[in-house]
Amino acid sequence: MADMDQDNPLKMHAAASAAVEAGRYRQAEGLYRQAISAAESSMGVSHPHVAKTAISLVELYENQGRYDEARQLCERVIGQIDPAEAAVANDQTLARLTDLCRRAGQLHKAAELYREAMAYRRQVFGNVHGKVAACIAGMAETYRDLGNVAKARSLLLRAISMAEEAEGDNIPALQQRLHELRQTILVAAA
Repeated sequence: MADMDQDNPLKMHAAASAAVEAGRYRQAEGLYRQAISAAESSMGVSHPHVAKTAISLVELYENQGRYDEARQLCERVIGQIDPAEAAVANDQTLARLTDLCRRAGQLHKAAELYREAMAYRRQVFGNVHGKVAACIAGMAETYRDLGNVAKARSLLLRAISMAEEAEGDNIPALQQRLHELRQTILVAAA
C-alpha cells in the first residue's frame, strides 16, 4: 500500500477486503486492525466506520473459528458506540452496528440503537417514511432474536404497513428485508 494510504482507514479497509478475497487472511487481519486504529484516531472511537471495519474483522475471525476473539472485538466496539451517532448513520451502517450487538449477545443494545435511529429519522423524514420503516423492521428482527415473537410480529406488521403507505420512498433493500422477515416471523408466529 502506498505511504499516503497508510493513514486512510477507508483504503486500508478496501485493501483488507481484497486480501480476504485473495485468501491472504493474515495480511487481511493486519490491515483490518490498522484500519480500525486509523479510523479511531481520525474519526473518533464511536464513529460508525469503526464498526464497519470491525464487523469485517469479526467475520474473518468467525470464518477461521476464532469465536472468542470475534466476540471480544464485538464487545469492545459496542462499548464505544454512541447511540446518537448511530442514529444518523445510513441503513447499512446501522445494520452493521446492530449486527455487532447480535454477535456479542447484546440484543437489548441493538434494540436501543434502532429506537434512537427511529426517533432521529422521524424528526428528519416524518412519521411515515421508508427509513423509519427500516428501523421498525430492524427492531422486529431484534425482538425475534430475543424470542419475543408476538412483539416481532407486531413490529413487522407495522413496518409493512408503513412501507406500503410510504410507497414513494420505495427502498428495494427494505422490501427484501421485509420479505425475509415475513418468512421467519410470521411462520414462527403461526
